[in-house]
Amino acid sequence: MSYELTPRFEKELNSFFNWAISEKYIIYNKSNEIVKWDKTLLIEFNESPRKKLDGYLKNVFNIYIIKLNNQHIQTYIDIITKFRELKELKNNKNNQDNQNNQNNKNNQNNQDNQNNKNNQDNQNNQDNQNNNNINLSIENNIIEIQLNQNDLELSKVNNNNNNVKKSMIDSYTQTDLEVNEITKEITKEITIDNTLNTKNTWWLGNLDVTSEQLVKTFGAPFESHSICNNKVSKQRYEWKFKYNGNIYSIYDWKFNNNEFPIFEETDWFLSGNNDNDVNNIIKLIDDMIKNKEEFNDNLISVNIN
Repeated sequence: MSYELTPRFEKELNSFFNWAISEKYIIYNKSNEIVKWDKTLLIEFNESPRKKLDGYLKNVFNIYIIKLNNQHIQTYIDIITKFRELKELKNNKNNQDNQNNQNNKNNQNNQDNQNNKNNQDNQNNQDNQNNNNINLSIENNIIEIQLNQNDLELSKVNNNNNNVKKSMIDSYTQTDLEVNEITKEITKEITIDNTLNTKNTWWLGNLDVTSEQLVKTFGAPFESHSICNNKVSKQRYEWKFKYNGNIYSIYDWKFNNNEFPIFEETDWFLSGNNDNDVNNIIKLIDDMIKNKEEFNDNLISVNIN
């Protein structure tokens, strides 16, 4: 094997291999010998910018025979379609499980809050009863001294609380100022402006970034529903911005199967109306994502401390 894969595609490929093994897909070489599902199936492979798994399996089907229950699988499209359908079902199930767990957690919190309230009410009732049973024969001057002492202690507590509150406000105010300065430093060269017209832009390169990284760095994308030559656009989401006076866009693409991938697994591309700054922009996007992640880690550490 004389090729290397990007970490993201290698992870997807290993996930497919494990799935194929679990589903009992058997792969044979031309000598009708069973071989193992792994990267050594291909001696060479050039990773394409789009539909990487499709391209890989297409090469595999050109060399090997794949069977399921002794039935010959004729085309790679059959197996990859089933893989993606089951993967989407799994993602939907995970989302539902997460929602159920959150609901259960909320219910438990509500129950705990109600129990705490009941316990507090019971404690208050008991305290009131105890106060009613205080010996009425205590002299009035002693009661007055005790009340004055209580007022003094309460005043001290209030002063302490005010000092703590002021300290917290000062701390949060300083943190907000630091956040604003760091955010300005990170985003000073790219400002998202989804009112820009990207009609006359063209493909400039591929971005090795995830949907999660883009959303955390630039916010929610602009949702495109444009129509070109009476056909629905093959572009679904994008972030529009200017760099050195030229217009650029980070966007996705609908491929030959005429379906968009799920958002979390979308491949992202760079388009623009100028070819001169492509490498600078791709590096800047990578740096902004890295800085945003480091900033969030530092902010979490500050809040914990």
